[in-house]
Amino acid sequence: MRVLVVYYSETSNTETVAEGIREEASREHETDLKSLDNVTVEDHHGYDFVFIGSACHDSDLARPMIRFLEAIPENPPFSMAGFYTHSAYTRDDQRFKRSEEVFDKWAARGLGTFEEVC
Repeated sequence: MRVLVVYYSETSNTETVAEGIREEASREHETDLKSLDNVTVEDHHGYDFVFIGSACHDSDLARPMIRFLEAIPENPPFSMAGFYTHSAYTRDDQRFKRSEEVFDKWAARGLGTFEEVC
């Protein structure tokens, strides 16, 4: 199986996660890692699976990644999985009283954006 990991990162956090995914996937698959700056939607052809990662901005994926996702045709010939990075607490983190509120305000829309595309 051919795997592509595409990421958009501003502070290198998303890049670090993308590198980890590439490293793990490359144990059993032919895997490439590309920054969003160096990839087009057409570059997905020939891959069986594409991981797509983005930094989180304004409670959603970063704008460059949203534009990229919108350019992917409906029913692409590859499977996809998405990930995004942000420093907000998750909804399930019981150590923080306001964790759900903080997560919803700063990071929650990214999941919905990936679901719309995938």
